[in-house]
Amino acid sequence: MANLDQIVVSLLVVGASYAAPATLEPTTPALMPPELTTPTPAPPPYDQNVGLMMMGFHKAVCCGSGGFHPRNTGKRRFISDKISGATAGVGVMTNRNGCFVAMQGTHTKQQWWLNADFISVPFRNATCLGCHADSGFLVNYESVSLQIFEALVEFGCKQKPLYLVGHSLGAAGVHYLLYDALEGGYTVAYAYALESPRPGNKVFAEALQKRAQGVNAWRTTHHHDVVVQVPPPEVFSYSHALFEIFYSGSSGTHYRVCNGVEDTTCADSYTVKPWLWTMHDHCWYANQNPCSCGSLVDTDIEIASTSSGLLDSNPTTAFVVV
Repeated sequence: MANLDQIVVSLLVVGASYAAPATLEPTTPALMPPELTTPTPAPPPYDQNVGLMMMGFHKAVCCGSGGFHPRNTGKRRFISDKISGATAGVGVMTNRNGCFVAMQGTHTKQQWWLNADFISVPFRNATCLGCHADSGFLVNYESVSLQIFEALVEFGCKQKPLYLVGHSLGAAGVHYLLYDALEGGYTVAYAYALESPRPGNKVFAEALQKRAQGVNAWRTTHHHDVVVQVPPPEVFSYSHALFEIFYSGSSGTHYRVCNGVEDTTCADSYTVKPWLWTMHDHCWYANQNPCSCGSLVDTDIEIASTSSGLLDSNPTTAFVVV
């Protein structure tokens, strides 16, 4: 995996170099996280059990169209876009009142290039003046967003609480999906972004926090994961946008509730230690691998097999690296 780490970091550095402004103020400190100007109240308490349940939906998406059979769901739809490579799953939950959307992380060559595109582009300026998003992340999301909302309407989810989850590139998409869903009049109960890169600028971060007040919306970070460190905050004033839950150990389920969206005592404490960044800590959530094909029964991880009834006889697996 050392070679993979080198490839990933190289791609991220190339992307940042390509997108960086021509000049920076000499006094700008290198690799220092941004600070938001308008504090907002913290979300409702983080619920790891709900996170594990939603991670199961994400794992089911990783099985591909032929294996998308998450437990405790009724109507459901696997969504994909051939051009961007983006994939997502939408469904109605049967063990509780609600619908879910799960957005998968990087698993195609097209998405590798989208990951390296750190150009900042306007985001919903009609309602979010001054908001900018990462171009590559936004392209990935918008390639499937119409299909997502079509499924939500068809399944009657406008009248049900939404549970949104994504990992990595998909986690960046969850930020945009959360904004669009709330703007569209949906009720979002939970939105968990697992190991997300920075999705947009500080204006977008503040706007999303304001719009999402009262929603149980968090982003999770793990140990030395490289992806949560990019895009660099110096590039177009990028910022994280959701309050942080930090799993500081390489294993285990102990976590820390951080102070805001950019807490220098949580994952940002490694911002100035890039030699520690690694992809080894990326495909991880609460001591489980969210990037592998599988499903979930309540809070118990179940390995998908042909005898479990979760998958068809020839499941399509996906190896997610970012």
